[in-house]
Amino acid sequence: MACRMRVPRADELAQRMIIVATVSHAERVEAPGWNTWRVVAEITPEVERTASRPTFEFTTTLSSDGCGQTPLPSSGERWVLYLAQADTSEILDAFPLDYVKNYDARLADVR
Repeated sequence: MACRMRVPRADELAQRMIIVATVSHAERVEAPGWNTWRVVAEITPEVERTASRPTFEFTTTLSSDGCGQTPLPSSGERWVLYLAQADTSEILDAFPLDYVKNYDARLADVR
């Protein structure tokens, strides 16, 4: 199987609300052919103050097995959660901060 990576679309990201969160736990999820994880992350209040709750749990897939088994997100790693504007509890997408900064100009100054 060829390596396939998810590439975010900047125009879609720009329409969504963002929350920066810090990973507290991650585990692999059985998804044949894909590197899929279940992640628990806590909001970063100095960056985002509009979250409806302090902790989020989500499942995400960033690459296929053709890329090899990717390491789990580590505790303390910062991720960007993309939420529906009308529902701040529904996570539409999630990406590691260092990866998605190239696709979302709003994150240029976030470290």
